[in-house]
Amino acid sequence: EIGQREGLTSGQAAAVEGQPLEKREGILSAFSIQDNTYNDALESAYLSQISVDSKNEIAKVVAQAPNDTQAFDKLASSATAGIMSGVDQRYSDLVRNTLDNAVNTARTNVFAREIDKNRSLAKATRIDATESNAREASSLARSGNPDQAALSVLEAITDIDSLVATGDLDFAVGEKQKRGIALEVQEQSFKHDLEKKAESEGYEAAYEALSELERPTEFAPDEWERFTSNAASMLSMAEKVETAANATEKADTEREIGLQVSNLQIAAKNKLR
Repeated sequence: EIGQREGLTSGQAAAVEGQPLEKREGILSAFSIQDNTYNDALESAYLSQISVDSKNEIAKVVAQAPNDTQAFDKLASSATAGIMSGVDQRYSDLVRNTLDNAVNTARTNVFAREIDKNRSLAKATRIDATESNAREASSLARSGNPDQAALSVLEAITDIDSLVATGDLDFAVGEKQKRGIALEVQEQSFKHDLEKKAESEGYEAAYEALSELERPTEFAPDEWERFTSNAASMLSMAEKVETAANATEKADTEREIGLQVSNLQIAAKNKLR
C-alpha cells in the first residue's frame, strides 16, 4: 500500500514535469512486492496523467479552432510535439498512438463543424444575393428597364432554386418567394407606366389608365385590388406634391414680381425729386 501510494505520486510528478520514470530495479526489487507495486503504480499514474494532459491540450486546440481544420492541424501539430518532447522514450510509441487517436477524433468533429460553417455561409450568401437581385429587379422595373429587370429576376430565381436543391429552403416557401418577386416587378412596371402617363398627359389621364388596367392572371383578385389601391394612392400623393410645388413656385414668382415693381416705383419717385 505504501509502495502503491509512492508510485502514484512519483508517476504523476514525472508526467507533469516531463521527466523519465525511475523504476525500482535490481535483483532485490524484482522479488520485492512493495517495489513491484510501486513500479506498477508509477507506470499507471504516469500514463494516466499524460492521457489527461493530452486531452486537455487537444481540448485547448479545439477551443482555438473549433471549425477550421487548417488552423486545427497547425495547432494540433504544435501541441503534439510539445507533449511528446516530455514523454519517456520507453512509452513514446504508446503515447503517440493514443495521442494520434485523440487528435483524429477531435479533427473529425472540427471538420464536421467546418462543413456546417461553410454551408451556413453559403446559405447566407445566396439569401443575400436573392434579396439583392429582387431589389434590383424592382428598381429596374420602376425605372422602365424591363429587360434588365427580367435578368435580375432570373438570377433571384436561380438562387432560390439553389437553396431548395441543397435543402436550405422548403420548396413551397421557395415557390412563394419566386411568385412574390415576379408580382413585385410587374407592379413596379405598371407604376412606371402610370407615372409616365401623368408626366405626359396629366393625372386625370393616369387615373383613367389605371382604371382601364385589366388584372393579369398572375394576380389574385385581392392582390390586384391592393395594387390598384396602392397605385391610386401613389398618383394622389404625387399630384398633391406637384400642386404644392406649383403653388410655391407661383407664390415665389409673384413675390419676386412684386419686389421688382416696388423697386421700380421707389426708383421712379427718387428720380422725380
